[in-house]
Amino acid sequence: MTRKNTIIDCGDFTIRSLVKADADSLSANANDYDIWLNLRDRFPHPYTRKHALEWIDLVGKPGTRENPQVHFVIDVEGEAAGGIGLLMQTDVSRVGGELGYWLGKRFWGRGIMTRAIAGMTDWYFQNLPITRIYALVFDYNQPSARVLEKCGYTLEGRLKKAAIKEGKVIDELLYARVIPD
Repeated sequence: MTRKNTIIDCGDFTIRSLVKADADSLSANANDYDIWLNLRDRFPHPYTRKHALEWIDLVGKPGTRENPQVHFVIDVEGEAAGGIGLLMQTDVSRVGGELGYWLGKRFWGRGIMTRAIAGMTDWYFQNLPITRIYALVFDYNQPSARVLEKCGYTLEGRLKKAAIKEGKVIDELLYARVIPD
């Protein structure tokens, strides 16, 4: 299977555009309660092949739905193992974007997400008219907070009682990185 539109080649994985052939591995890796627990509720659970196809149709075609393209798949050994993307801000905040990411549990503990975030942060700054990238992390998700810190993101604050997940009101941690001067 040919993969096109590689954004970053990280040796043992790539970051690239999504293609319809990703639907099965994307849904298999995304359909995990532990992944959903650390993401916004708009990320469905259970995550089905239909959800994967809808997402691919929405963001997987460079220059069609997303312009510029900001959402990508993390491809490990030809498998859609996770995702990374940027929610571009608007109006006076249009110089920034909110980073979102996830990785299938089988791929945890290999440094993949740290390298993916570091590489994509640099790519976003080089290819988009933005000066700031931020991420919101549920306070109980310390592994995600550590990954952001390893990638040069700074903890800017704790947003007290800012989110609700599984019926529990929780704090969110605000991490950000700004473009170097």
